[in-house]
Amino acid sequence: MTAVKARRATVDRDLDEVTAIVKKILSKDFRDVVVEEVRVFEDLDTDGDEILRVYVVFDGKPSDLDAGKLSSMVRRVRPELEKIKEEAFPLFSFVSKKEWKGAKLAMA
Repeated sequence: MTAVKARRATVDRDLDEVTAIVKKILSKDFRDVVVEEVRVFEDLDTDGDEILRVYVVFDGKPSDLDAGKLSSMVRRVRPELEKIKEEAFPLFSFVSKKEWKGAKLAMA
């Protein structure tokens, strides 16, 4: 059993709720960018601490995203996650729709 699966048995984590929180904040902060998909996965960092890998798939080019908003995304999401007692640290990856499709094909 992996460490993530073992930990999941003791933590009541609702990834759908985490995803909804992320989408809500994205809709406020990135009104000019079409967010196609948000995927959240549980993981562990190199120290064994719990993290949430958040993949935001958007329609456009990386230059369409506001760098200031990207860099402060964690700061805006963390307080909302704390309200639902989520302690895992979110790590964001913003991926263009074109890159995401290519990555999915490469993994198949």
